[in-house]
Amino acid sequence: MTATLATAVHTPEIRTLALRLVRGSLIYALANFATKALNLVLFPIYTRFLSPADYGIISLAEAIAVTLMAVVGLGLDAGMRRFYFQYLDDPPQLKRSMSSILRCATLSTLVAVFAASMLGQRLLTWTAPHFSVPFYPYIEIAIMTAALLQIVQYRLSLYQIEEYKRSFVLLSLGLFLATAAAVIVLVVFVRWGAIGMLLGKLLAAGLATIGALYLLRAWFRAPLEWKFVRETLPFSLPLVPHSLMALCLVAADRFILAHYRSLQEVGLYSLAYTLGMAMYLVSLSLGQAWQPIYFDTARAGDNCGRHMLAKLSSGMAVLLTATAIFGVQIAQDFSRLLDPRYSPVGQLIPWIIGGYLLHAFFGLFHLALMEAKKTKFIFFASAAAFALNLALNLWWVPLLGMYGAAYATLVAYGAEALLTYFYAQRVFFLPYNWGRIFAALSLLAVVIALSQFNWRGYVHMFETIGTLLSTMTMVWFFGGKTVGQIFKVAWTAD
Repeated sequence: MTATLATAVHTPEIRTLALRLVRGSLIYALANFATKALNLVLFPIYTRFLSPADYGIISLAEAIAVTLMAVVGLGLDAGMRRFYFQYLDDPPQLKRSMSSILRCATLSTLVAVFAASMLGQRLLTWTAPHFSVPFYPYIEIAIMTAALLQIVQYRLSLYQIEEYKRSFVLLSLGLFLATAAAVIVLVVFVRWGAIGMLLGKLLAAGLATIGALYLLRAWFRAPLEWKFVRETLPFSLPLVPHSLMALCLVAADRFILAHYRSLQEVGLYSLAYTLGMAMYLVSLSLGQAWQPIYFDTARAGDNCGRHMLAKLSSGMAVLLTATAIFGVQIAQDFSRLLDPRYSPVGQLIPWIIGGYLLHAFFGLFHLALMEAKKTKFIFFASAAAFALNLALNLWWVPLLGMYGAAYATLVAYGAEALLTYFYAQRVFFLPYNWGRIFAALSLLAVVIALSQFNWRGYVHMFETIGTLLSTMTMVWFFGGKTVGQIFKVAWTAD
């Protein structure tokens, strides 16, 4: 009787959730992939005017800047997304809460930038006197850019949770086009190399921040009330070390690689990460649409809602894995379009795509902890993954170079996802379909192994056709019915 009732409720409501998910994902994917697709078109141009060493400098400077912003942001961006739904039914409280969080977050960011500009060189000299990238001008410019983009991110986050997807797309595209224009002028025409790339990003971030502050003006009208900040901080502060560990997990391998290998290898590794980011963009687009749907559904707290969340989450896991398989298969083909100096990235990208897929699984699982306000465990999982990543990097990078760094990141992301899954199931159980997910992951493992060989001519063609047919068959038998229903609902809805 209970199962019948659950199914009866489940069927109409899952269509509504599916419609929101598909439409939202497609719109976010338009923004994410439009910008990155144009960026990929520009990569062959950039690589003509930037050396691998330039990419190494840019990567290290931006890694430091983003890490600093993760600390000074106090996790308030995530807190804003979670507490928005707590006050959704009380508009006056909602406006006061969001305004207080925004004011506090903006103030902490500006103070941090000022302190970094004044003390950055001294701190760098004290902590890393032989660091290969000077603070002025490279790291300072990267910090200023990251701070401005943090303010832009607050506006984007509000668009996301309000499900104002078109506004999100327009602001994202505007930021990208301004960045591309400034970088092309300074890198291609003025020929300023790494400093031109960093300055171009700074100019674009400044313009975007002016626009974001104007668009946030309605949210800033309410005064700062510390009670809302105090309410948010116990939730958001554990996410600061989590974000720091997550960034360190990505950045540590670059610093270790820079210690044992050349800046050229750091640049190759960074470029491979950038190209492998297509996998991240798929998961990001789904996550941006899924997060508000997840919180909105989970707050009801009934079994029907959990079954809907589990069914859609399992389907997304299969689709994400299929996307990873496709990305792995075309990685070498795409790498041949770049300057010959960058050809080694073709066999490195598949491992990075695999790592991003496991990180996407973590993104699915950790929403349960966010809903239950168990953010302290998110930090624990990230810290454990970072410690494992650091140990493996110190072991494998001296032996295997950039491949060792990629292997270490893949293993660390897998450990983070597993830890988060098992604890999340304790606090907010969801019945995932693991049989299908494991089968999809097994096919991915085979495709990654095949990608490490230089197949030529007809062999490569037959391998590609076989991989694509296997992937389509897998998606159809493991998730085709659910996915087909979802897209049918999205297509036929009014």
